Amino acid sequence: MYTILPRLQAEGPLGAVRWRCGHRAWQTLTDVLVNGDGIEVWQRRDARTPPPRTIPVSINNQTVQLPEREMTGLEIKQAAAAQGLPIDTGFQLSVKHGHRYNIVGDTDTVGIHRNLEFLAVPPDDNS
Repeated sequence: MYTILPRLQAEGPLGAVRWRCGHRAWQTLTDVLVNGDGIEVWQRRDARTPPPRTIPVSINNQTVQLPEREMTGLEIKQAAAAQGLPIDTGFQLSVKHGHRYNIVGDTDTVGIHRNLEFLAVPPDDNS
């Protein structure tokens, strides 16, 4: 909610001098305070919020959708397992950088972006 000085000077503090963002008319203070929109309006606004954007990445040559943000190694493994990949949180995760794979620890963070390739291997696999 805001007001502008010329409107306030012309209408006075009790006039329709308050503009509520998302509304279509100037309102008095009483109208602003009485019409708090209600929880239903807020719920409808929340329902319009788009879901987080996901990015396809490769884990063990299978596509997994991850949110476009930073994630820890543990979160990446959990997301892959939740999407049906046959891995668990005990697997060792590595991310491809150039021609090499670098180990990603459970607490290490990775910025998720397109064309990421991960490898997740069981702890007893010596490959």
